[in-house]
Amino acid sequence: MKKIIYISFFLLAALTLLASSLDFSRINARPEGDNVVVEWILGSETKVKSYELYRANNGIFTKIADKEAKGNNTSYKHVDVEAFIKNAKNAQVQETIDLKYKIKVRYDNGTSKDSEEIQISHNVSSVKRTWGMIKELFR
Repeated sequence: MKKIIYISFFLLAALTLLASSLDFSRINARPEGDNVVVEWILGSETKVKSYELYRANNGIFTKIADKEAKGNNTSYKHVDVEAFIKNAKNAQVQETIDLKYKIKVRYDNGTSKDSEEIQISHNVSSVKRTWGMIKELFR
């Protein structure tokens, strides 16, 4: 009898996890010049209120954009023009940066769920790095 209860509990837990996963038809990030382009489509936006886009450099995620939900199968795009900004640990602008992005899906009932993390390596031009260093001098 206990085996049946444990198996039932396990199956219920597995079904709950499968049902609660996000239905991203596409989610990716790619370098484009000195910027990074993040694109996503959530198959079903039932009860989705908005999206928050986060970027991490050295493991610390920072919110970089908000997008209102527009309806099922809508394509979203954000161009991260500040992907070249300094490394949070050593306060220097880097040539190659390893970045992570994730999307927080906010629902009408106040709950939220994070997408998988997407990792990319981003190369920054020397002109952009120099300009970033000059800007840091005046902050």
